[in-house]
Amino acid sequence: MRRNKTVLLSEILMQVLHEQHLDIPLLEKRIVEGWGEVMGKIVADYTTDISLKDRILYLKISSSVLRHELFLQRTQIRDKMNEFAKQEYVKEVILR
Repeated sequence: MRRNKTVLLSEILMQVLHEQHLDIPLLEKRIVEGWGEVMGKIVADYTTDISLKDRILYLKISSSVLRHELFLQRTQIRDKMNEFAKQEYVKEVILR
């Protein structure tokens, strides 16, 4: 018996990830690892810790001047990270 409807492999993989509840941890890991790509090397060099918990992105910045600049741009950072993730996942950015 032949199937008439073809399904993309990417759709099958996303369905399996969703069924195994691995889609959210994979997305969070991608967001954390994409910080340097989204914000650039200089900002990434001053970032000492990145974590994502309950859809809140926590960033530890070693430079107080850069921390203040990023504090003023929290909403833009959130939007950039959501654009990178291709969905509205990060709801807040907290800088330490």
